[in-house]
Amino acid sequence: MNLVAVVVVGDARPDRLDVLTPLGDAPLVVHSVRAMLGVPGVDHVHVLAPAGYGVRVADALAGMPVTVHGSSAGLWAHVDQRSGHTDGDGDDTDGACLLVHDAARPSIPSSLAESVTDAVCSGHPVVVPVLPLSDTVKEIGGDGFVRATPDRAGLRIVQTPQGFRGDLRPALDDPVHAWSSVDTPAHTVPGDARAFPVRDAWDLELAASLIGADA
Repeated sequence: MNLVAVVVVGDARPDRLDVLTPLGDAPLVVHSVRAMLGVPGVDHVHVLAPAGYGVRVADALAGMPVTVHGSSAGLWAHVDQRSGHTDGDGDDTDGACLLVHDAARPSIPSSLAESVTDAVCSGHPVVVPVLPLSDTVKEIGGDGFVRATPDRAGLRIVQTPQGFRGDLRPALDDPVHAWSSVDTPAHTVPGDARAFPVRDAWDLELAASLIGADA
């Protein structure tokens, strides 16, 4: 099955680290793209970055086999053109597996992405990696007092990359929240503790230890 890999760069926020933050020898986003390129069958990565931010992201990714897009519409139009929807050249994305990955998750193992693509290839149209919720969760009221303790047995932490059957591509107008925007039940596969998002200095230190261990 043809693989189309997309790395999504979210909007910059003052309470989160920028994906251009250095991590070891390269920015976070570079590590995330490298992770996708490490998946068997992926030799090119499409990067979706907010308008006005894409130039900096493209500079960071210079020399890598990537295409940076400023909008979802532009991304899918480019994918259509490359896959033959407009010029008849190449494989049709309807038979592809789409991998959508959060740029803020730089230390995912390729085995996680492979398990997602394997599940799509086996017939599941939407596949999401998840982890059990180990911490106790409390429901807090507007007054700041604890109101309830939800049963965490059925709760899961959602990770990326997420996998989609190619014919669902037109529904993915918001790749950042792709799995929940498709009107199709999501199949789950076991996630990986290394697929955490790097949001603050603590996460960055942990990711640096993982990247260093894999070097």
